[in-house]
This record gives sequence, C-alpha cells and structure tokens, in this order.
Amino acid sequence: MKNEIKAIFNSILCICAEGVEFMTRTELASAIIKEASKGYKICKEEGMIMDKFKEMVLEKAKEGKIVFLTVDGPVEADLDEFIKQPAEGILYDLNRDRATVLTFINDPKWVNDFAVGLVIEKLKEKLDSLREACG
Repeated sequence: MKNEIKAIFNSILCICAEGVEFMTRTELASAIIKEASKGYKICKEEGMIMDKFKEMVLEKAKEGKIVFLTVDGPVEADLDEFIKQPAEGILYDLNRDRATVLTFINDPKWVNDFAVGLVIEKLKEKLDSLREACG
C-alpha cells in the first residue's frame, strides 16, 4: 500500500508541475492537496483513483493513525504519539503553522486553517498545564 500511495503522490507531482516553472514547497503542497481532493484518476498506468487514497486515509483513522502530506509524500503516524509533540510541531507537520497558513491569504480557507491552529495551540496549552498539575 505504501508504494501505491507514493505512486499517487508522484503522479500528482507530475500533474501539478506541468507548465509551472517555479513553485515554493508550500505552493507545491497546496497544489498537490488541491489536485488530490478532486478525486481524479491520478495514476493511469496502475489504474489508481483518489478514492483508493481516501479509503486508505479513512482506514488508518480507524486504526488510530493519521496520514498527512509532506514534500516527501504521504506520511503515516500514530495519533497518540503525534499529539505528544509541541503544538508548533503538530501545526508544522500539518502545514497549519501561522507562516504557512498566512501564505494562502487569497484562499478563503486560510481563515479556518488559522482558527484550527489557534485552537490546537490553546488545547495543547491546557493539556500541558493539566499534566503539570497532576504531576
């Protein structure tokens, strides 16, 4: 399954890069997510469609894992372990840190992404203070 996901990611890279001369990593990641969410057939030679990727992501969620995209491709992480890192790390890994979100100011989605970041920071702060109080 991991090789299939990498093939999808690489195919998306080809689709997004066609006709584009310069892209930042953030712009590339955004383009990948935008393309991936359309549900188009991505990898013709293997007959894969984004529905298969969606199914895998949802299946991993049932297993207590998350899947997120990085510049190196999809990454799978145990959710319980993932949330142990500082809020800054969580937001960075999910491309929801303030610097990244504010680069997409022309996309109305930035408002909710920014709000999610603030919520995660506050929840993590409260969780850490509760852990300290309980010793």
